[in-house]
Amino acid sequence: MYGNARPSDRAQQQRGRVQACEDKIHRPIARFESPHLHRIPHTPSAEVLERREQISKLWLPIFCAIPPCALIFGYGYADEIMRIQSGGEADSFTDWSKMFAVLWALSATPVIIVVAVVCVVFGSSV
Repeated sequence: MYGNARPSDRAQQQRGRVQACEDKIHRPIARFESPHLHRIPHTPSAEVLERREQISKLWLPIFCAIPPCALIFGYGYADEIMRIQSGGEADSFTDWSKMFAVLWALSATPVIIVVAVVCVVFGSSV
């Protein structure tokens, strides 16, 4: 049992790779190669979807105020806020709000850097 020689590695090589399931609704509760249990997904009700939309609209401008924070929001690292605010009923912010946050951060950050450099360069000559 030294280095990379773990029994689970050999077992995976013998069985082959299991395809990752992208569909969260039909994902298995437990996988053979991993003893971790997954939450049983349920189709959310209209109320939960509406609440998720409201929470996403609330937190999106807060994170977009600082573009690097918008990246944190967009890549899903702030989804714990959604779980806390929704009482565990919703897992993550809406996809459109995450996409908007990433696009905002990737477009606003270079502009802010250029403006800061211009202010430093031309601000010292005045």
